[in-house]
Amino acid sequence: MLYHIDRHLLPGGFAGVDVFFVISGFVVSLASASLDSTRLAGLLATFYRRRVIRIFPALLACVIITQLFSVLFIPVLPNRSWDGDWTGIASVLAASNIVLWNSAASYFAAAPDFNPYTHTWSLGVEEQFYTFFPFIGFWFLYSRHAARRVGGGIAIIAALSAASLAAAALTPQTFAFYMVITRFWELGIGVLLYAVLDLRDQHCDPIVPVRPRLLQGAAIAGVALLGAGLLFSDPLRFPWPYALLPVFGTALFIFLAVRGGGGLAHPAMGHFGRISYSLYLWHWPVVVLMRWTVGLDSVPLKLAAFLGSWALGYASFRLIERPIRQSRWIARLSSQAVIVGGLAAVGLVVTGIAGSIAIRPHLALTVTRDRNVWSMIYQSTGAGGCTAHGSRQDGAQVFVPPACGAQPIGRTLFIIGDSHAMGYQRLSGNLARLDGIAVRNFGETGCPVLPRPDATAPSAHCVGFVAQSLDAVERQARSGDWLFLPGLRMPRYREAWGEYLEARVPSKPYGDADLREFVARMRPLLDRGVAVILEVPKPIYTTAPMRCADWFNRTNAYCREASPTAADIKARAAVVTAAWVRLRVMEPRLRVWDAFPLLCPDPVCEPFVLGQPVTYDGDHLTAWAQDRLTPAFRGYLLAPAHPDKTVTAPEYPH
Repeated sequence: MLYHIDRHLLPGGFAGVDVFFVISGFVVSLASASLDSTRLAGLLATFYRRRVIRIFPALLACVIITQLFSVLFIPVLPNRSWDGDWTGIASVLAASNIVLWNSAASYFAAAPDFNPYTHTWSLGVEEQFYTFFPFIGFWFLYSRHAARRVGGGIAIIAALSAASLAAAALTPQTFAFYMVITRFWELGIGVLLYAVLDLRDQHCDPIVPVRPRLLQGAAIAGVALLGAGLLFSDPLRFPWPYALLPVFGTALFIFLAVRGGGGLAHPAMGHFGRISYSLYLWHWPVVVLMRWTVGLDSVPLKLAAFLGSWALGYASFRLIERPIRQSRWIARLSSQAVIVGGLAAVGLVVTGIAGSIAIRPHLALTVTRDRNVWSMIYQSTGAGGCTAHGSRQDGAQVFVPPACGAQPIGRTLFIIGDSHAMGYQRLSGNLARLDGIAVRNFGETGCPVLPRPDATAPSAHCVGFVAQSLDAVERQARSGDWLFLPGLRMPRYREAWGEYLEARVPSKPYGDADLREFVARMRPLLDRGVAVILEVPKPIYTTAPMRCADWFNRTNAYCREASPTAADIKARAAVVTAAWVRLRVMEPRLRVWDAFPLLCPDPVCEPFVLGQPVTYDGDHLTAWAQDRLTPAFRGYLLAPAHPDKTVTAPEYPH
């Protein structure tokens, strides 16, 4: 909790999850050993009954209340809010770790720090572990008739743990962080510790004498390992190798507590221990909702986050956890009834979250609920409900003139580029509806044509995407068509989720070889009569308007950053505009579109023009901004071509 409120308070505090996994493996083994049945089916039913009662009530209550506040206060934008919704659904289906791993590769996914259900990934790992552990544990370790199989059970758990540790070391870091396959070894250490200590019949009560020096050594080693894990761990090298420190430090502490008499207790720690599950559930939604609203940058706000988390965790423990675990009525129910009831409750919560997605625009308190203003992909609709819909065809988002719109003119606008090309879907629909222009939009995140020379070398995927898209244009384009090549080609001030501005490093200029290669690829299209249009870099901003547009988030420290000047943005883009001048010298038939004056009409580029948002995340245009550009861009496309003269000055060429 301290780490999540302020990472400087405990830099390796995220290792608390690994401590939790080891304790959980030990405790679930202890609980499994205490089950009283001679039949595997009875053991399984009792085990899952206990898990349902222990996990579901507090989790479901937390998720449904968190979802309500998320609907009210988190921006209503594609992906940004939907990621949270789907993670919330997955959290009650024991799959949030899988959803988070999958969304980690999504360019438009909300950062984990802004997803109110991110913390449930560890509970997903736990629940997946619970799904298959009983079959191994009961059969080999804890069955009344398993005396001859204990050694085999220990060997199997040890082998699975070793394989899991190897997988953690060899798989990509994001996969290793989220997946049960690469976390099993941490739970397995706890299981093995219990099995080796042979506490099956002792329930941790009898104390087996151990030499004091051994206990002292265990205590010192445990403190050293756990302290190092909590203070110095590198989140980019987790779980391998840094998770080894807190995992083995925790195992030593458990050994010390069990064999040495458990003399580590303290009333305050006992209090937090009792409410730890509810505190785990509630603290993260509190932190995330504060990030989205008032912020979490000052000492009073951090203290409020701590106290609010504690109050909600304590209330959950007193009002939900303890009453249900002590309920005589539930105690009289059969295991099957408890399990079925728990699954039914899960179904209701999933249905509730799914319903909240549909009604979010009507309940939300945020102005971003107006997708007709804020979204970059909202469909283009005119008078009388005439709508231009986009459909996916052959790797492109295709917009065709609707029957209720302008008559088709037999010309096509091709767009190729990164997310800024994808973001022109509203503009594409406008052109199809108003002018009868067919649009084929080839967009792939992070894959502009002619990327920044100082950026990371294009991936094989991006190289393939650009080549395939250009091949498709060469096959389909005819004389009179257009090829538009937008993209983000200058460094951002900061990401939408970044708290601090990044220093601007002078950009490396484009090399002549890259520019000549680009011109050579464009000339066959130019010779065919296709207009090739480059885009002058659009304004970028120091804040994401979606985070600062409402009464409840305008005071957030993130939103206090001054807006950039037009001169500073153009200085960031100077390498690109100079390259466009050089390209026009090499090939005068290339054209350039400049939207900058329409998006930033003043010396300071404010993220709101005429009271409306230009971008929603700092650089991707909103629907309103695309509507503002549409008349000028229509005129630019359809105006008669003028002879171009050679450009020799480093100015914006038109």
